[in-house]
Amino acid sequence: MTLITYLVLLGAYYGLRTGLLESGLSYVVALKRLSNASWGEAVAFGVGFGSIEAIALGLPNMISIPLLYLNPSLIEQLPSSVQLQLSLPTVVIFAPIMERFFTLMIHILGSLLVIYAVIRRRKSYLVASILYKGLVDGIIPVIGQNVDLTTVQGIYLAETPFVGIGVLTILCIYLMRRRYSTSKDGKA
Repeated sequence: MTLITYLVLLGAYYGLRTGLLESGLSYVVALKRLSNASWGEAVAFGVGFGSIEAIALGLPNMISIPLLYLNPSLIEQLPSSVQLQLSLPTVVIFAPIMERFFTLMIHILGSLLVIYAVIRRRKSYLVASILYKGLVDGIIPVIGQNVDLTTVQGIYLAETPFVGIGVLTILCIYLMRRRYSTSKDGKA
C-alpha cells in the first residue's frame, strides 16, 4: 500500500467517523428537541456544538500553559517537536483563533443541515451534513503528512484549506438562511 493510499483511507475513516458521530448525534437531538426550530434556534445549536468542542480542545492548553509558566523546567521534558512549536514567534497565535472561527462556522452549517433534514423530513440534508463534516476532518491526515507544522509558514499553510472551506461555509449559511426565510413564520 502506498502512502497516499494509506492517507486517503485514513482520511476517509476519520472523516466518516466524525461526520457520522457529530451529525448523527445532532440528528438524534434535533428529532427530539428541534423539529420546529426557528432559524435562531438552529444557529444557536450550531454555536453551542462548536463552542463545546472548542472548550474541550482548548482545555488542555488552558491547563498546560499556566503549569509551564509556573514550572519552566517541565518544558525540557516535552518532546522536541512540542518544544519547537512553543518557541515559534507570537504571530502563530492567530492561526488557532482563525481555525476556531471557521470551525465554528462549519459546526453552524453542519447543524443547520441536520435540523433542516428533520424539519423537512429529507435525509438528503443529513447525508450532506455527514459528507461535509467528513470532508473537513478527512483532509487532516493529508495535511499533517505534507505540511511542516513546526514553522509559522507551515502552520498557516495547514489552515489554508479550512479558511477556504470556512469562506464557502459562510456563503452556504447565507443560502440556508434564505431557505428558512421562504416560509411565512421564519420556520423551515
